[in-house]
Amino acid sequence: MKKTIIILILVVYIASIAVVNFFGLEIKVFDGITYVESIECNTVTVQNENPVTLMPKQELNGIPLFIFDFVPAPENNPYTTDDESIITNPNAVQINYEVFPHLADETGVRFEYDKEGMEGLVVFHEMSRTFVFLEPNKMFTITIKATDGSNKSTQLYLMGRITKN
Repeated sequence: MKKTIIILILVVYIASIAVVNFFGLEIKVFDGITYVESIECNTVTVQNENPVTLMPKQELNGIPLFIFDFVPAPENNPYTTDDESIITNPNAVQINYEVFPHLADETGVRFEYDKEGMEGLVVFHEMSRTFVFLEPNKMFTITIKATDGSNKSTQLYLMGRITKN
């Protein structure tokens, strides 16, 4: 009788381990780091001949779409990728984003977009984190990704259009 009780206890113990491993909660190890949970982009700021404009958010396929009025270059001085042209280009667009939670240990982000497809059309100025449009009527996708290893990101479309007067 004593052997059967001990064997029964061992069988139930082993079965309970298997059941808990199969149906149990995921083990999470807290490493003391607060990671980014989400990134939101609600406005985009444009600096051109008009005062700074906060563009309202629209949506295309569930992704925010920001459209601004492109200021054409003078006919004798087209926009180029040289530093002076980029600095004087009025079609500089800065994305206003927010990282949540604000208390995350690392709130850095990187901007990803199709560099080859947009070469000669849009320039990204790394220091000011500004996209400078060289050509109008070009829409492209920007992905803002957290650099803390959380793999959190958000996407948006950006387009500069020439309005007909």
